[in-house]
Amino acid sequence: MISLSVNIEGDARISLLEPKDLQRLTRHAGTKVQQAVKENFESLPGERFYKDAAEATRLEMQGDAALISVEHRGVRLRWKGSGDLPGGVVKAGKGTSSHTGKPTRLLAIPAAKRMEAPGRYKPLAFIPIKKRPHLKGLLMEGEQKTAARKHKDKPAGRAIIVPKPNGQLMFRLVDATEHSPNPRVMPTVEVLSEVAGATVRRALPLLLRKKN
Repeated sequence: MISLSVNIEGDARISLLEPKDLQRLTRHAGTKVQQAVKENFESLPGERFYKDAAEATRLEMQGDAALISVEHRGVRLRWKGSGDLPGGVVKAGKGTSSHTGKPTRLLAIPAAKRMEAPGRYKPLAFIPIKKRPHLKGLLMEGEQKTAARKHKDKPAGRAIIVPKPNGQLMFRLVDATEHSPNPRVMPTVEVLSEVAGATVRRALPLLLRKKN
């Protein structure tokens, strides 16, 4: 999760505001910051991930501060990279697989840029990989077939997913991975401060005039 706090300060005239007007001004500035964060997400490439992040961007008031939060799994990792985590790596088991709906056993690394989670590309066929340090399998474009023979306790005639002829590699499955930070995920502090500051500079004189 990403969270930002917007506090109004730096202008002595702010102390002249009534508490309700100060909160109103702070909410107004926070709304503009929220809008800037959402617009930045919507400008980034990808089919759904950043659009979902924009939709998950919320604003709430906490006293005299406006809190902007983005509760979207993976967005902070893309922004800060895995160096922001203890140990600097991401391991499986902490989330839910979009492919199986169960706790993650492996991490899916897209084979091409701008791809989304595996659950958006069903059916996918799993191909195990052995004797590699971190690579444990591949997910290929798949198609449904009927099994001709039983396998262990599974009967013949069951539906199975097999690799599609000449199908593309979609994801590599690994047990741990490292991620470089991408500062473009969020506007800079300077940009967001200017957004809030410009809002205050426009609105503050109107609120003071109203008070008088």
